[in-house]
Amino acid sequence: MVTVTEQEKRLGIASELADIEMRQRAIVQWNSTIRSLIHNFKDERETLETIADEDEKNLRMIETVMTNFGMRVEPKEFTKGFVRLASQRIDDSGAPVVEKLGVYALTKQNQAMCGFLVHKAGQLSMVDVKAALALFEGIQTSMEKQVGQMTGIMEKVAVQLISGEEPASGVTGRLRDMAATVAGAVINAVGKPADEMNVLNVLRMDHVKVKTLFREIKSATTAVDKNDLFYQVRLDLLSHAEAEEETVYQTFQQYEDLKAEFDTSWSEHEQIRTILDVISNVEASSQLFEERMKDLRAIVEEHVEREEDEIFKMIEAKSNEDDLKQLARDFLTRKAQIQEQLSPHITSGSVSGSSPEMSPPAMM
Repeated sequence: MVTVTEQEKRLGIASELADIEMRQRAIVQWNSTIRSLIHNFKDERETLETIADEDEKNLRMIETVMTNFGMRVEPKEFTKGFVRLASQRIDDSGAPVVEKLGVYALTKQNQAMCGFLVHKAGQLSMVDVKAALALFEGIQTSMEKQVGQMTGIMEKVAVQLISGEEPASGVTGRLRDMAATVAGAVINAVGKPADEMNVLNVLRMDHVKVKTLFREIKSATTAVDKNDLFYQVRLDLLSHAEAEEETVYQTFQQYEDLKAEFDTSWSEHEQIRTILDVISNVEASSQLFEERMKDLRAIVEEHVEREEDEIFKMIEAKSNEDDLKQLARDFLTRKAQIQEQLSPHITSGSVSGSSPEMSPPAMM
């Protein structure tokens, strides 16, 4: 049995998420072309329109999961090549319709398979990872449903294009389509990307995650696990703090009562950065690590309590829901950019379970 460290496990999941996000972006770009290929098949075209809407929502949900997860890496070179070749075939005016549909369906199937890997790996991960990947269950169900829908579309369209006749349709196919419709309705009702939430709820999600990480570090039994978990804490706190300062704090600095509150918050962020720097140079097996982590946890929890009990209420009083949703999008965009700067990079061609080369996160 292969031994995988906590850090390697998180990098493996991050790598799969990066691949899934890249393929999903390509799928969204291909959808209008794929629909145009079957303009004479009314029912199938309508199904593809529904799939396209779901794909855009799933892309945003994937981006939310990646931001919640907090660790970003480059997609694998294999995935980049796969997407490049698939795009060439789908955009090739001389390629047969059946082949284009096949490439599209194959990509959907690939998404579902890799999504299943993320889902199963998440089940074997620590609590903070499970929480960050919670939304992925809905994405995975959607992707699996779409594989079934594409099978039905390929069955009818491809067979008719090849033979000139419609395929036989039995009760199994109708039951499959009915199940897919019900599953889709459930996912569309429950799944919600973070960019549809207001920024205060997004910030609360970050607060919950870091509290979970602190508990995990406290209960970790090896220095390796403590170090890996601290790495995640550091990445999450630095990206959250800078994104919050550049979006939320900047937006509400104009209000005198909030300016005073944010001056204190900025000072607390600096204290957090300083302690993070100190802990980064301390052995995770040492008593000093435990003491400094206790100090960090106390400052963070006091900061969070003050924000949620006081500042959030003041922000709500000065905002409408649309403004808070837009601010969530701004915060998430900036946080994702910072995560890309701070996260380690996996060497080209590496796969989950291998030993990736890592560069330490840049200091703020």
